[in-house]
Amino acid sequence: MRHTLTLSNVYDSDLNKVGFRALDLAKVFQEKYKVPLSFVVTNLVFEEFLAQSRLLVNINSLLKEVDLDDRKSLDAAYSKIKELFSKATIPVDFLDQLEESYNALSVKDDVIGADDFLKEEDPVVNLFVSPNYALDHDSFRGAFFNVKGFKSFLDTLKSCWLSLFSPEEIRFRHKQGVSELRVGVLVQRLVVPDVCVEAYSAGLGGNDILLKAYLGLPDITKSSSKDVFSVSRDYLKVVSANKLNQEFKLSRGPTSGVLVKKYLKGKGNEQKVSDLEASDVARLVKRFRSMISADFKAVFLVKKGYVYCSSISRVPGPGKTVSAAPVEEPEESFDPDADDFDLGKEEYVGDQDFAVSPSGSAGASEIIDDEPDQAVHEDAESDQAPEAQGNGEVEQDDFIVPGDGVYDEFLALEPVFLDVLSKRYEELFGVPLRDASSALEELSERVPLAEREDLALFISLKDKLKQGEDIDLDALHRVSESVRRFIGEDS
Repeated sequence: MRHTLTLSNVYDSDLNKVGFRALDLAKVFQEKYKVPLSFVVTNLVFEEFLAQSRLLVNINSLLKEVDLDDRKSLDAAYSKIKELFSKATIPVDFLDQLEESYNALSVKDDVIGADDFLKEEDPVVNLFVSPNYALDHDSFRGAFFNVKGFKSFLDTLKSCWLSLFSPEEIRFRHKQGVSELRVGVLVQRLVVPDVCVEAYSAGLGGNDILLKAYLGLPDITKSSSKDVFSVSRDYLKVVSANKLNQEFKLSRGPTSGVLVKKYLKGKGNEQKVSDLEASDVARLVKRFRSMISADFKAVFLVKKGYVYCSSISRVPGPGKTVSAAPVEEPEESFDPDADDFDLGKEEYVGDQDFAVSPSGSAGASEIIDDEPDQAVHEDAESDQAPEAQGNGEVEQDDFIVPGDGVYDEFLALEPVFLDVLSKRYEELFGVPLRDASSALEELSERVPLAEREDLALFISLKDKLKQGEDIDLDALHRVSESVRRFIGEDS
């Protein structure tokens, strides 16, 4: 039995195997429209993961005690569920098939230019959770990006599943009336586009198709200015176009492999897609709407003249009243043009449409990170764009974006580090740990700690990251390795 499916082998009857996101994208792919190379991890792997580790029994027990109106109660349950996930492993029986499918994404089936023949040893992928209900279409919860390496892929797969038990998702399912949870995970090779277009099949209060276009990767940060087009559904003509200056774009650092901001000079003032291109995207949206028979938000990636459909997220229907089922669904009306609609809050991936994890990162195995906060962390001089070089774009090499794999991997180490530090401290001193910095200093006075300086730096760096300060990337990697050694000595 196949536990992973290519999009060509997904059918309507597979909804409970793969979920809506994967099912709808498979329909688009099977109609010969361009989609980044993808496969789906089926619900069976999720169910066996829960069963083997007795997670389902423990999670159900925790959720029975949750007060859905009490955020602290939800947070406490989620924290315990995260701990359970961190100790659980994906069943060995699935690993060969998962690795085969992951490695298959390194094949270049969509070569565009000579540079595209140069493939990395490990494919860089994005993961999207795909449950059997319509997610909040304007949220990037359960999406993780730029994951590289099979080990990192497995960790991120667990993170996708874990995202379904976040306080937001539990509330959402409860409001939506979802009584049975089935979930696939869509795994997709990263495509770095020239232009991204977010498309809504139903514009605000009318019959027009709404498009938002901007340079670079999908705006998981919800902080990039976008050109906004309204296109007539009947005639596929641009009714209105509002061009805005885009200060920066999100891109994958060519050296570091992490998500970075590139400031744009005059290029940000240009219209991102022509009226003709906007009409072409709207034509795709109209066709997809007739195929899916539901309203949605789609993310299109335009690269060298080719248009890829990266993701389709259905607009949830009105919530239902269902007894005893942790489910969620936003009650406010669908308003894709509202100033406060959330594209990046947990979240990634995200499609998170695109968050990144650099070469070989995305989290050590047995470590599960929380859904990343998608907001970009500005530095002190963020209002002054650096001087342009070459083509008018400047990469801030050490500017790490939450949702980026380096960032997520680093913060994912924190709960395991604190757990190991607490155990060692209590064993040595007979009292519980109160303050990590003080405990580390006291511990180092009694036993030799080769990594003491890096461990102390870890405590301060993770606070700086959370506060949005700029961090030296080399230091981050060095400290992460020291923390892993410290954790490994205790395992």
